[in-house]
Amino acid sequence: MSLYVKGSHMMKASLVIPTYNKLERLKLVIESLKYQTEKKENFEVIIVDDGSTDETAEYFHKLRLPFELRYIYQERKGRAAARNTGIYNANYEIVIFFDDDLILDREFIYNRLQYHKDAEHVVHGRIMDLPKVKFFKDPVRGIFFDNIKLHDPVKKILVKNLVLPEMLQDEALFQANIVSAARMTALEGLIKQLLDKYPGRMDWVSCVGGNLSVAKNILLEAGGFDEGFGLEWGCEDIELGFRLMKRGCRFIYADNSVNYHIAHYRVNAMEEHSKNLKYFYDKYKEPQILLFDDFISQRIKAQQLISEIFREEG
Repeated sequence: MSLYVKGSHMMKASLVIPTYNKLERLKLVIESLKYQTEKKENFEVIIVDDGSTDETAEYFHKLRLPFELRYIYQERKGRAAARNTGIYNANYEIVIFFDDDLILDREFIYNRLQYHKDAEHVVHGRIMDLPKVKFFKDPVRGIFFDNIKLHDPVKKILVKNLVLPEMLQDEALFQANIVSAARMTALEGLIKQLLDKYPGRMDWVSCVGGNLSVAKNILLEAGGFDEGFGLEWGCEDIELGFRLMKRGCRFIYADNSVNYHIAHYRVNAMEEHSKNLKYFYDKYKEPQILLFDDFISQRIKAQQLISEIFREEG
Protein backbone atom coordinates (compact mmCIF):
# COMPACT_ATOMS: atom_id res chain seq x y z
CA MET A 1 0.00 0.00 0.00
CA SER A 2 1.28 3.45 -0.89
CA LEU A 3 1.74 6.10 1.75
CA TYR A 4 -0.67 9.00 1.70
CA VAL A 5 0.84 12.34 2.67
CA LYS A 6 -1.47 15.35 2.86
CA GLY A 7 -0.44 18.00 0.39
CA SER A 8 1.90 15.60 -1.45
CA HIS A 9 2.06 15.24 -5.23
CA MET A 10 2.19 11.48 -4.63
CA MET A 11 -1.50 11.28 -3.84
CA LYS A 12 -3.23 8.51 -5.79
CA ALA A 13 -6.75 7.18 -6.05
CA SER A 14 -8.45 3.81 -6.28
CA LEU A 15 -11.57 4.02 -8.44
CA VAL A 16 -14.15 1.42 -7.39
CA ILE A 17 -16.90 0.48 -9.83
CA PRO A 18 -19.43 -2.20 -8.82
CA THR A 19 -21.23 -3.78 -11.76
CA TYR A 20 -24.04 -6.19 -12.47
CA ASN A 21 -25.23 -7.04 -16.00
CA LYS A 22 -24.72 -3.59 -17.54
CA LEU A 23 -21.85 -4.29 -19.91
CA GLU A 24 -22.96 -2.00 -22.75
CA ARG A 25 -23.03 1.00 -20.42
CA LEU A 26 -19.88 -0.10 -18.59
CA LYS A 27 -17.93 -0.13 -21.87
CA LEU A 28 -18.65 3.59 -22.19
CA VAL A 29 -17.49 4.18 -18.61
CA ILE A 30 -14.19 2.44 -19.40
CA GLU A 31 -13.87 4.44 -22.61
CA SER A 32 -14.22 7.71 -20.68
CA LEU A 33 -11.43 6.64 -18.34
CA LYS A 34 -8.97 6.49 -21.23
CA TYR A 35 -9.08 10.27 -21.68
CA GLN A 36 -8.55 11.39 -18.10
CA THR A 37 -6.07 14.25 -17.79
CA GLU A 38 -4.73 12.87 -14.50
CA LYS A 39 -1.53 10.87 -14.98
CA LYS A 40 -2.34 7.21 -15.50
CA GLU A 41 0.13 6.15 -12.80
CA ASN A 42 -1.85 8.15 -10.22
CA PHE A 43 -4.95 5.97 -10.26
CA GLU A 44 -6.12 2.38 -10.45
CA VAL A 45 -9.53 1.07 -11.44
CA ILE A 46 -11.17 -1.80 -9.57
CA ILE A 47 -14.16 -3.43 -11.25
CA VAL A 48 -16.15 -5.53 -8.78
CA ASP A 49 -18.46 -7.81 -10.76
CA ASP A 50 -21.31 -8.72 -8.44
CA GLY A 51 -22.34 -11.95 -10.16
CA SER A 52 -22.99 -10.74 -13.72
CA THR A 53 -24.42 -13.33 -16.10
CA ASP A 54 -23.77 -11.38 -19.31
CA GLU A 55 -20.39 -11.19 -21.10
CA THR A 56 -18.72 -8.87 -18.59
CA ALA A 57 -16.06 -11.39 -17.53
CA GLU A 58 -15.08 -12.18 -21.12
CA TYR A 59 -14.85 -8.49 -21.96
CA PHE A 60 -12.38 -7.74 -19.17
CA HIS A 61 -10.28 -10.84 -19.73
CA LYS A 62 -9.56 -9.61 -23.27
CA LEU A 63 -9.23 -5.92 -22.49
CA ARG A 64 -5.96 -3.97 -22.72
CA LEU A 65 -5.89 -0.47 -21.28
CA PRO A 66 -3.41 2.41 -20.76
CA PHE A 67 -4.08 2.41 -17.00
CA GLU A 68 -4.11 -0.18 -14.24
CA LEU A 69 -7.37 -2.10 -13.96
CA ARG A 70 -8.25 -5.10 -11.85
CA TYR A 71 -11.36 -7.17 -12.42
CA ILE A 72 -12.77 -9.00 -9.39
CA TYR A 73 -15.69 -11.41 -9.68
CA GLN A 74 -17.83 -12.39 -6.71
CA GLU A 75 -21.10 -14.24 -6.26
CA ARG A 76 -23.98 -11.78 -6.14
CA LYS A 77 -24.24 -10.07 -2.75
CA GLY A 78 -25.44 -6.55 -3.58
CA ARG A 79 -23.92 -3.10 -4.03
CA ALA A 80 -22.80 -2.70 -0.43
CA ALA A 81 -20.80 -5.92 -0.52
CA ALA A 82 -19.36 -5.08 -3.95
CA ARG A 83 -18.18 -1.67 -2.79
CA ASN A 84 -16.69 -3.19 0.35
CA THR A 85 -14.73 -5.62 -1.81
CA GLY A 86 -13.41 -2.61 -3.70
CA ILE A 87 -12.38 -0.87 -0.48
CA TYR A 88 -10.52 -3.93 0.83
CA ASN A 89 -8.66 -4.32 -2.47
CA ALA A 90 -7.79 -0.63 -2.90
CA ASN A 91 -4.05 0.04 -3.01
CA TYR A 92 -4.32 3.80 -2.62
CA GLU A 93 -5.55 6.02 0.16
CA ILE A 94 -8.32 7.89 -1.64
CA VAL A 95 -11.23 5.74 -2.79
CA ILE A 96 -13.47 7.20 -5.49
CA PHE A 97 -16.78 5.42 -6.05
CA PHE A 98 -18.93 5.63 -9.14
CA ASP A 99 -21.16 3.20 -10.99
CA ASP A 100 -21.19 1.16 -14.18
CA ASP A 101 -23.41 3.70 -15.95
CA LEU A 102 -21.58 6.98 -15.28
CA ILE A 103 -19.17 8.41 -17.84
CA LEU A 104 -16.53 10.83 -16.63
CA ASP A 105 -15.61 14.36 -17.55
CA ARG A 106 -11.93 14.45 -18.60
CA GLU A 107 -10.93 16.41 -15.51
CA PHE A 108 -12.90 14.15 -13.16
CA ILE A 109 -9.99 12.45 -11.34
CA TYR A 110 -7.61 15.42 -11.45
CA ASN A 111 -10.18 17.82 -9.99
CA ARG A 112 -11.35 15.32 -7.41
CA LEU A 113 -7.91 14.73 -5.95
CA GLN A 114 -7.51 18.46 -5.29
CA TYR A 115 -10.26 18.24 -2.66
CA HIS A 116 -8.34 15.60 -0.73
CA LYS A 117 -4.91 17.24 -0.62
CA ASP A 118 -5.25 19.10 2.67
CA ALA A 119 -8.06 17.41 4.59
CA GLU A 120 -9.92 14.13 4.85
CA HIS A 121 -13.26 15.26 3.47
CA VAL A 122 -16.21 13.25 2.23
CA VAL A 123 -16.59 14.61 -1.30
CA HIS A 124 -19.68 14.43 -3.51
CA GLY A 125 -19.10 15.25 -7.18
CA ARG A 126 -21.78 16.61 -9.46
CA ILE A 127 -23.92 13.96 -11.18
CA MET A 128 -25.70 15.00 -14.38
CA ASP A 129 -28.40 12.85 -15.96
CA LEU A 130 -28.81 11.82 -19.61
CA PRO A 131 -32.56 11.09 -19.50
CA LYS A 132 -33.17 10.38 -23.18
CA VAL A 133 -31.22 7.10 -23.15
CA LYS A 134 -33.34 5.60 -20.36
CA PHE A 135 -35.08 3.04 -22.58
CA PHE A 136 -31.98 1.72 -24.37
CA LYS A 137 -30.56 -1.63 -23.36
CA ASP A 138 -27.61 -0.70 -25.58
CA PRO A 139 -27.19 3.11 -25.75
CA VAL A 140 -24.52 2.80 -28.48
CA ARG A 141 -26.40 0.66 -31.00
CA GLY A 142 -29.87 1.96 -30.10
CA ILE A 143 -31.32 -1.37 -28.95
CA PHE A 144 -34.31 -0.90 -26.66
CA PHE A 145 -35.10 -2.97 -23.57
CA ASP A 146 -37.28 -5.96 -24.50
CA ASN A 147 -40.16 -5.01 -22.21
CA ILE A 148 -40.37 -1.40 -23.40
CA LYS A 149 -43.33 -0.58 -25.64
CA LEU A 150 -42.82 2.65 -27.59
CA HIS A 151 -44.36 3.96 -30.80
CA ASP A 152 -42.06 4.12 -33.81
CA PRO A 153 -42.09 7.96 -34.02
CA VAL A 154 -40.91 8.13 -30.40
CA LYS A 155 -38.16 5.59 -31.11
CA LYS A 156 -36.97 7.66 -34.09
CA ILE A 157 -36.62 10.70 -31.83
CA LEU A 158 -34.82 8.78 -29.09
CA VAL A 159 -32.22 7.21 -31.39
CA LYS A 160 -30.91 10.72 -32.07
CA ASN A 161 -29.61 10.68 -28.49
CA LEU A 162 -27.25 7.69 -28.56
CA VAL A 163 -24.01 7.83 -26.58
CA LEU A 164 -21.19 6.88 -28.95
CA PRO A 165 -17.51 6.17 -28.13
CA GLU A 166 -16.34 8.93 -30.47
CA MET A 167 -18.26 11.42 -28.32
CA LEU A 168 -15.94 10.55 -25.46
CA GLN A 169 -12.78 10.71 -27.57
CA ASP A 170 -13.37 14.18 -28.99
CA GLU A 171 -13.87 17.07 -26.55
CA ALA A 172 -16.00 19.09 -28.98
CA LEU A 173 -18.32 16.13 -29.55
CA PHE A 174 -18.46 15.53 -25.80
CA GLN A 175 -19.58 19.10 -25.18
CA ALA A 176 -22.09 19.05 -28.03
CA ASN A 177 -23.66 15.65 -27.35
CA ILE A 178 -23.13 14.81 -23.66
CA VAL A 179 -22.81 18.07 -21.74
CA SER A 180 -25.55 19.83 -23.72
CA ALA A 181 -27.98 16.90 -23.26
CA ALA A 182 -27.37 16.52 -19.52
CA ARG A 183 -29.83 17.65 -16.87
CA MET A 184 -29.60 18.05 -13.10
CA THR A 185 -32.06 15.85 -11.22
CA ALA A 186 -34.14 17.05 -8.28
CA LEU A 187 -31.98 14.96 -5.95
CA GLU A 188 -28.76 16.48 -7.27
CA GLY A 189 -30.22 19.95 -6.90
CA LEU A 190 -31.12 19.18 -3.29
CA ILE A 191 -27.63 17.84 -2.54
CA LYS A 192 -26.00 20.97 -3.99
CA GLN A 193 -28.26 23.21 -1.91
CA LEU A 194 -27.67 21.27 1.29
CA LEU A 195 -23.87 21.26 1.00
CA ASP A 196 -23.42 24.78 -0.41
CA LYS A 197 -26.02 26.68 1.63
CA TYR A 198 -26.95 24.55 4.64
CA PRO A 199 -23.86 22.51 5.58
CA GLY A 200 -23.98 20.34 8.67
CA ARG A 201 -27.72 19.79 8.69
CA MET A 202 -28.44 16.84 6.40
CA ASP A 203 -25.09 16.23 4.68
CA TRP A 204 -25.52 12.46 4.64
CA VAL A 205 -27.93 12.79 1.68
CA SER A 206 -24.89 13.64 -0.47
CA CYS A 207 -23.17 10.31 0.18
CA VAL A 208 -24.28 8.94 -3.19
CA GLY A 209 -22.28 5.99 -4.51
CA GLY A 210 -22.48 7.28 -8.08
CA ASN A 211 -19.96 10.07 -7.38
CA LEU A 212 -18.31 9.86 -3.98
CA SER A 213 -14.77 9.93 -2.60
CA VAL A 214 -13.47 9.23 0.89
CA ALA A 215 -10.09 8.34 2.39
CA LYS A 216 -9.75 4.58 2.73
CA ASN A 217 -8.86 4.76 6.42
CA ILE A 218 -12.10 6.64 7.16
CA LEU A 219 -14.13 4.03 5.31
CA LEU A 220 -12.49 1.21 7.24
CA GLU A 221 -12.91 2.98 10.59
CA ALA A 222 -16.61 3.49 9.83
CA GLY A 223 -17.05 -0.20 8.99
CA GLY A 224 -17.67 0.26 5.26
CA PHE A 225 -21.08 -0.20 3.69
CA ASP A 226 -23.77 -2.14 5.54
CA GLU A 227 -24.24 -5.40 3.63
CA GLY A 228 -27.57 -5.96 5.36
CA PHE A 229 -29.19 -3.94 2.58
CA GLY A 230 -28.83 -7.03 0.39
CA LEU A 231 -29.67 -7.13 -3.30
CA GLU A 232 -32.30 -4.41 -3.40
CA TRP A 233 -31.51 -0.98 -4.82
CA GLY A 234 -31.02 2.10 -2.69
CA CYS A 235 -29.91 3.67 0.61
CA GLU A 236 -26.77 1.62 1.32
CA ASP A 237 -24.68 4.65 0.34
CA ILE A 238 -26.55 7.37 2.24
CA GLU A 239 -26.67 5.13 5.32
CA LEU A 240 -22.87 5.16 5.28
CA GLY A 241 -23.08 8.93 4.92
CA PHE A 242 -25.29 9.05 8.00
CA ARG A 243 -22.60 7.25 10.02
CA LEU A 244 -19.82 9.43 8.60
CA MET A 245 -21.72 12.58 9.54
CA LYS A 246 -22.25 11.26 13.08
CA ARG A 247 -18.46 10.73 13.24
CA GLY A 248 -17.90 14.42 12.50
CA CYS A 249 -16.80 14.20 8.86
CA ARG A 250 -17.05 17.34 6.74
CA PHE A 251 -18.88 16.96 3.43
CA ILE A 252 -17.88 18.93 0.32
CA TYR A 253 -19.65 19.51 -3.01
CA ALA A 254 -17.24 19.13 -5.94
CA ASP A 255 -18.97 21.05 -8.71
CA ASN A 256 -16.04 20.55 -11.13
CA SER A 257 -15.67 16.76 -10.70
CA VAL A 258 -18.56 15.75 -12.90
CA ASN A 259 -19.90 12.51 -14.27
CA TYR A 260 -22.85 11.80 -16.54
CA HIS A 261 -25.45 9.15 -15.77
CA ILE A 262 -26.43 6.99 -18.75
CA ALA A 263 -29.99 6.70 -17.44
CA HIS A 264 -31.73 3.34 -17.65
CA TYR A 265 -35.12 1.83 -17.01
CA ARG A 266 -35.36 0.02 -13.69
CA VAL A 267 -38.12 -2.42 -12.74
CA ASN A 268 -39.62 -2.02 -9.23
CA ALA A 269 -37.20 0.78 -8.36
CA MET A 270 -39.38 2.57 -5.83
CA GLU A 271 -40.49 -0.66 -4.17
CA GLU A 272 -36.87 -1.69 -3.64
CA HIS A 273 -35.91 1.78 -2.44
CA SER A 274 -38.81 1.84 0.05
CA LYS A 275 -37.78 -1.52 1.48
CA ASN A 276 -34.21 -0.39 1.96
CA LEU A 277 -35.25 2.95 3.38
CA LYS A 278 -37.32 1.12 6.00
CA TYR A 279 -34.22 -0.90 6.93
CA PHE A 280 -32.26 2.37 7.18
CA TYR A 281 -34.91 4.05 9.33
CA ASP A 282 -35.30 1.04 11.63
CA LYS A 283 -31.58 1.24 12.45
CA TYR A 284 -31.69 4.83 13.71
CA LYS A 285 -35.32 6.00 14.10
CA GLU A 286 -34.16 9.41 12.87
CA PRO A 287 -37.00 11.69 11.58
CA GLN A 288 -34.73 13.13 8.84
CA ILE A 289 -34.73 9.70 7.16
CA LEU A 290 -38.51 9.82 6.81
CA LEU A 291 -38.21 13.37 5.54
CA PHE A 292 -35.84 12.17 2.83
CA ASP A 293 -38.34 9.42 1.95
CA ASP A 294 -41.02 12.07 1.48
CA PHE A 295 -38.72 13.89 -0.95
CA ILE A 296 -37.71 10.79 -2.93
CA SER A 297 -41.34 9.71 -3.13
CA GLN A 298 -42.21 13.20 -4.48
CA ARG A 299 -44.57 13.99 -1.62
CA ILE A 300 -42.55 17.14 -0.86
CA LYS A 301 -40.14 19.32 -2.82
CA ALA A 302 -36.60 20.39 -1.90
CA GLN A 303 -37.63 23.71 -0.32
CA GLN A 304 -40.22 21.98 1.83
CA LEU A 305 -37.58 19.55 3.04
CA ILE A 306 -35.19 22.37 3.88
CA SER A 307 -37.92 24.31 5.68
CA GLU A 308 -38.73 21.21 7.72
CA ILE A 309 -35.08 20.85 8.77
CA PHE A 310 -35.09 24.38 10.17
CA ARG A 311 -38.45 23.78 11.83
CA GLU A 312 -37.02 20.73 13.62
CA GLU A 313 -34.00 22.77 14.74
CA GLY A 314 -36.24 25.50 16.06
